[in-house]
Amino acid sequence: MLDAFEFDTTEIKVAEAKQVIADSAVEVDMVINIAKALQEDWDYVEQEIAAVVVSITKENDAALKVIFATDFLEDKHLIKLCEMCSKLRVDFVKTSTGYNSVKGVDGKYSYQGATTHVLKLMLEHTAPDVQVKAAGACSRLDPILEVRGWGIARVGTGQTEKVAQDAMARFGN
Repeated sequence: MLDAFEFDTTEIKVAEAKQVIADSAVEVDMVINIAKALQEDWDYVEQEIAAVVVSITKENDAALKVIFATDFLEDKHLIKLCEMCSKLRVDFVKTSTGYNSVKGVDGKYSYQGATTHVLKLMLEHTAPDVQVKAAGACSRLDPILEVRGWGIARVGTGQTEKVAQDAMARFGN
């Protein structure tokens, strides 16, 4: 299931970015329009990202994280998005929001998030000055340390307590 904000118009995304910056945010998260990416309407997607990165975040010294929702996309989409974000000089590309599910052939909904395959693909196809953020399915310390070693700049998790417990068990007080 997709979140409603993934279908917000460009104008809404621009207004939201302006508002959060006015409210003192120094980083802006923006989810691409998944439907347009799946339709390969790359002009729309590029114009949407450019509207936020160029006209708002760069002018206000704020970082832009562009979120892909990778569970819905094929490799060819991810590569194109990474290349596009590199061209537009966004600050981060991010795997997902952590709130998406994909219906499997068994009828059950699941969520993959920041898989090894996706993260390596994103690292390979982004410019060196674009950082990669892994979000979703990052719930244990060892995998987080591993992806950080590959060059993943940040990791988002809803499992902070588990990660902290792993760290305490591994490194002590």
